[in-house]
Amino acid sequence: MNQISAALADLLKEFFADTVRWPRWRKPLHLIQGTLLIESGETLEDAARIVGTTAARLLDAATAADPIESALRVRAADVTTVAVDKLKRKIGELVLARAAEIAFQDICTEQIDRREFSIADVRLGRTNTDFRLLNGGNRPLYRFNVKFFGSIFRRGAEMVKLDPTDCFPLATYKILAALQEQEREHLPYVFAIVGVPGLNAPAVASIIPDEDARPLALLCESSAVTRRRDFEDWFVDRIVDARSPAFRTAYERIRGAKWYVLSARRANLLLHNLLFERVYALAIPGFTQKFGRAEVDMHFSLSKDLVTLQDFLAVLRSDGQGKVTTMLERGTY
Repeated sequence: MNQISAALADLLKEFFADTVRWPRWRKPLHLIQGTLLIESGETLEDAARIVGTTAARLLDAATAADPIESALRVRAADVTTVAVDKLKRKIGELVLARAAEIAFQDICTEQIDRREFSIADVRLGRTNTDFRLLNGGNRPLYRFNVKFFGSIFRRGAEMVKLDPTDCFPLATYKILAALQEQEREHLPYVFAIVGVPGLNAPAVASIIPDEDARPLALLCESSAVTRRRDFEDWFVDRIVDARSPAFRTAYERIRGAKWYVLSARRANLLLHNLLFERVYALAIPGFTQKFGRAEVDMHFSLSKDLVTLQDFLAVLRSDGQGKVTTMLERGTY
């Protein structure tokens, strides 16, 4: 077993450490689990029974030159620098999103009156809601979706009449989805927005050592492995829990940046009022052909269209949820 395969074996043992949840590893990783069981002293027959395969199939995997490469059907030598860089950029995107979510939660926890309110983390469901603000009776008041952006729309002044440093893009379909969610649950939907120019996925990726990412890249290059996003999310968990340089850099810069809020109601009102001025895709013939998979964005002015999170929380503390709810429903915020 080569060094990269051995490192991946260690990662998999850590990922599947909860033996109650994972008595058997996912296919084809169960063959790796069986091989490790044999190495730890289990008989071939017992290992095959534990992982749910035949003794013949497990024997083929366990006696291969590299059991992990055999199970994955990918050689470590075939995992290119391009593949590692691609994975690191994806991990970089996830780290940025996670850093923004944690920073938002920390800011709210510090600035709300915790005798009257609390912030609930609902990210595990992978929905379009990250947090809910609860009242003293643990009833939900508002739902928040955290949005981080690190790129500047350099043609902002030309295309949407906004200074590039004062421009935030939001996909039009996300505005509609947020408004529909609000109408369905009768719970104000709020985007929490933060931007740090120059802090993007490649910048975070450059801080992640290649040797840390390459074993995961070997796993992700295998077409035999399903639900690879679970492993990517778990890898990000390790980075966050260890407070690694990649996470610390992202968190500190995001935490120190200026935060804003924008309700779904206000976003929708501005979209309708400024549709052709701020959705430049509508003014470009053949937009989808020219820009491929680019989203159709509505662009907002940070200084004129949004309110700062600090001001939002200050009004919540001083005037209470009634005033804030009214402003959200009217589209004032």
